[in-house]
Amino acid sequence: MSSDNGNVAASYQMVHEKVFAVHCIFCHGNAGGVNLESYINVKKNLSAIENVTLVVKTMPKNGVLTTSESTLLSAWIKAGAPENIAVVSQAVTLDEPLKPSFNSIKEHIIDKRC
Repeated sequence: MSSDNGNVAASYQMVHEKVFAVHCIFCHGNAGGVNLESYINVKKNLSAIENVTLVVKTMPKNGVLTTSESTLLSAWIKAGAPENIAVVSQAVTLDEPLKPSFNSIKEHIIDKRC
């Protein structure tokens, strides 16, 4: 959701749907270890999430986040990781354009849906 000034509204639900559900819940669900299935658990682990996904980039195990996923996650964290919709940085782009290459199609379609 973009506003007229280019800022983007983001919430935990959006970040969960576009980042955590796609890349993290498979390993960090109810099975044990660090559980990222709820807002409370994500907030408890926010500094670790930021470090392993955005700084050292050792997570997710299935590869790095896309530019749009990283930007969304980073902006959401910088905005205080709001549970409900809040306006975050203008730099956030929610959708990365699909490029006419196998790698782009694999990353945006095959890996996410297959």
